[in-house]
Amino acid sequence: MPNYGYSIEFYPNFKQVNTTDEIGEEIIKIALYHRTCSESYLYPHFKDLDDSYGVKVSGKNWVDISDNLANKGHAIKMLQDSYNILPEETLVFGDYNNDLDMLKQAKYSFAMENAHENVKHIANYQTKSNDEFGVEFILEQLITAKTNSN
Repeated sequence: MPNYGYSIEFYPNFKQVNTTDEIGEEIIKIALYHRTCSESYLYPHFKDLDDSYGVKVSGKNWVDISDNLANKGHAIKMLQDSYNILPEETLVFGDYNNDLDMLKQAKYSFAMENAHENVKHIANYQTKSNDEFGVEFILEQLITAKTNSN
């Protein structure tokens, strides 16, 4: 079996199969990897499935295929409904297209500086990049503001 270092990093418990007939469990998500650019080389081959499934470019090298309701936006909406949380009380951060549905559920939606252009277009705010700890930067500002207001 070839060395799939990228798979081990993101999916430490994987098994290579030759056909889907070898899979004995329910398939929840398919994550496809391309070494160069998933948006250019993988997504065009699977985007026609987007009417039936959620097909999202989830990183420079990744395309995810899952049930339409298996996304971060649906999960946030379920939490909001269960706990009576308004979009005006919701803060989220995103960097790739798999975050678009989630960003639409929050008034305080932040795109990372290094985010995909689609994310920057949807988000209401922007923060520093992942490498510059953009999430922590915003959370520290919120904590400082809350502390100073008391």
